[in-house]
Amino acid sequence: MKRLLPVALAVLAVAGCSSIQNRRSSANPYDRPIFYTKYLNASNPLDAQILRTISALRANPKSAPLHNDLGQLLVQKGFPKDAETGFGRSVIAAAPV
Repeated sequence: MKRLLPVALAVLAVAGCSSIQNRRSSANPYDRPIFYTKYLNASNPLDAQILRTISALRANPKSAPLHNDLGQLLVQKGFPKDAETGFGRSVIAAAPV
């Protein structure tokens, strides 16, 4: 039990540093191709909405509502891990600097 506390603190410290680094990163994650877009069909209304949201995020990557909308759309599409990333980016974008 005594070993668990230092390990937990180390994990939290690394996670905190990673979070700070991600917040300071000015690179837009939507500038490079996203792997799940190859599974989208522009003729499908849900897929078209996902593509429009990604396009809007390329123009405004710090928009918390857009990240949240993308997360919700990806849940509907059946991409829960990618949706989680979108929700996480929404929280980070909404956090005060």
